[in-house]
Amino acid sequence: MLWRKLMSKRSGRVVPGADNSIVQKRRQNLTNFDRFKLMLAKIKRAGLVKQELAKLKKENAA
Repeated sequence: MLWRKLMSKRSGRVVPGADNSIVQKRRQNLTNFDRFKLMLAKIKRAGLVKQELAKLKKENAA
């Protein structure tokens, strides 16, 4: 993550494969329960995003 932040500050963009090794290492260490918790967190986040989007659409329509 630090390397990514430094690269984005320096060049304004990140090399596409820069994060892949970090993400792969993080995923290798996940247990089944960690994957389950991650799945639930993603579902909750998607629900919140959907609610906020619906609110914004409703406000713009009015």
